[in-house]
Amino acid sequence: MMEWAVTSSALIIAVAVLRLLFQGKISRRLQYALWGLVLLRLLIPFPLPGSPLSVMNWAAKAGKPAAANIPAPASMMPAPAAIAPGPDGAETANQAAPAELARETAGAPADKDALLPAARVFSGVWLAGSAVFGLWFAGANVIFAGKLRKTRKPFPASGCKLPVYLAEGLASPCLLGVLRPAVYLTPKALRSEDGLCHVLLHETCHYHHGDHIWSVLRGACLAVCWWNPLVWLAAILSRADSELACDEAVIRRLGEENRFAYGRTLVEMIAVKQPPS
Repeated sequence: MMEWAVTSSALIIAVAVLRLLFQGKISRRLQYALWGLVLLRLLIPFPLPGSPLSVMNWAAKAGKPAAANIPAPASMMPAPAAIAPGPDGAETANQAAPAELARETAGAPADKDALLPAARVFSGVWLAGSAVFGLWFAGANVIFAGKLRKTRKPFPASGCKLPVYLAEGLASPCLLGVLRPAVYLTPKALRSEDGLCHVLLHETCHYHHGDHIWSVLRGACLAVCWWNPLVWLAAILSRADSELACDEAVIRRLGEENRFAYGRTLVEMIAVKQPPS
């Protein structure tokens, strides 16, 4: 598990740095796809086969030369075996030294056993936290979907292959559902025909990119690695990149001449949060 935590964290940092260095130099779709490597590593908790690029291999190689080049102190050198005359007058090595060495090394498993309670407590806290976050994510989505189903009304949207509904009390248009995803619109999205077209294209691009599935996998990674702040950072950045990749695809389809109109629609769809009571 240590190797999994270290390598996944190092991969998140590497992707975040690449994202910063190549921002504006590569397509948004490719930038978003880089997070797939992080997702794949987080979903494979067992150690990967050793490779020259492994972080753990680098750490092991960095520690070997220092240990190999430092000579052992004279006090740590093994003492020569005592020589005692044998029955026939020949000198034989005293077997007391190996026996004492065996007795000293016999206590090593005791230290290992002392760590078991701490490991069990750590595993218990980890599993409990994963269960809490997993139930929280699942429950929030189930409650949200239930509210939308109670207030939604079918909306006839020509040219859209997904089911489209009009929902009251929704902060902004969204794509919801895994097995049967649907587009949910707000009354604000119906104010203009161009705005409606932009919103439907945006949510349809999310569907073609598989973002409704990636969102579930992103939540699973957060539930498993709730203790790692880098995983939360990766979730925030990957979600932002999913929106940028979707906007890039919509503009490519609409044409550069409609970039300003599409941007104005996005600004109009931004939900203004009410101050807490």
